[in-house]
Amino acid sequence: GQLASERKRRRFRRYGRALSVSWPGCEAPVVTSEIGRLGCSLRGTAPAPTRGRYALHLPETGRTLRVEAEVVYRLADTSWCSSGIGLRFGAFDAEAEPVWIEYLTGLEAA
Repeated sequence: GQLASERKRRRFRRYGRALSVSWPGCEAPVVTSEIGRLGCSLRGTAPAPTRGRYALHLPETGRTLRVEAEVVYRLADTSWCSSGIGLRFGAFDAEAEPVWIEYLTGLEAA
């Protein structure tokens, strides 16, 4: 139904990419299952804050990008889906957003 049609209308593409994500007070970073221009999906049930500053670690470049983000969903582990957290990005630190867009553009070209 609606979820399937919404997926086709997304303005930005999503990429199945594993990046490390951390936040202040995080003892063990979590890994993304998907990334996109405006957010990402995190694997697992890490106790991420509802709103806060997150660090995206780009392994290919060795850079860490900092972004304000909020949790928009939390999925419990069920028979039809694995657990996860959805983050929606807000404001990136100065000069981080162009680096993020360039990173995604590189994925598109690959």
